[in-house]
Amino acid sequence: MRKTVMIMAVLALAGCDAGGSRAPARDKAQDTVQTAPVTGPQWFIQMNSREAVSDTSAWLLERSYVPVIVTIDGKQQMLLGPYQSEAEAEEQRIALQAKVSKSHRFAKPSVVQYTR
Repeated sequence: MRKTVMIMAVLALAGCDAGGSRAPARDKAQDTVQTAPVTGPQWFIQMNSREAVSDTSAWLLERSYVPVIVTIDGKQQMLLGPYQSEAEAEEQRIALQAKVSKSHRFAKPSVVQYTR
């Protein structure tokens, strides 16, 4: 009895898309590909830390900050952002500095302008 019910369900579901006018998946994927807009310099918060990059990035992720790790002058740096203005980045830096101080981390965030 269960096999009969399963076969009927599979056949019914297989016929649901018989007259569909949806585009194939490959065509959909080509339609959604977009190029990233070219932007100028943006503002970021740079984490200047005496700790390992992995330790500091894990601490940031636990607090819902998503760090971007970039190489600046041959050294890996963590950037948070981007922010549209220096004032917005400074506001976020002050909030982050309070969290860093409270948790006794060896990091000093600063606002920098960076072009990707």
